[in-house]
Amino acid sequence: MNNGYMQAEGVTNLDQVPSTGALVAIGFPRLKGGTGGFASFTAICPANWPHGVRPIDAAEAPLPYNAQRLVWNETKGVRERTAACDKPKGKQSMN
Repeated sequence: MNNGYMQAEGVTNLDQVPSTGALVAIGFPRLKGGTGGFASFTAICPANWPHGVRPIDAAEAPLPYNAQRLVWNETKGVRERTAACDKPKGKQSMN
């Protein structure tokens, strides 16, 4: 991204995304010193698009409620579910 562009190779089902009217979100880890790596591509298409699945149609979506939220553990260097969730049950958040 230092040059203002990125290159994607081996992206499957890209032919099923409409050429206009879709939003493609790309998520990738920030690897220090890396020049490449894995990425996840999600296409948000118009409601009448005949390909793909909606989140409510996928078995694992939405994510299950968890009574504990992720908290960074400095000693272990990982995130752990150790703190009580401060959101009401059923509310989705990124914690």
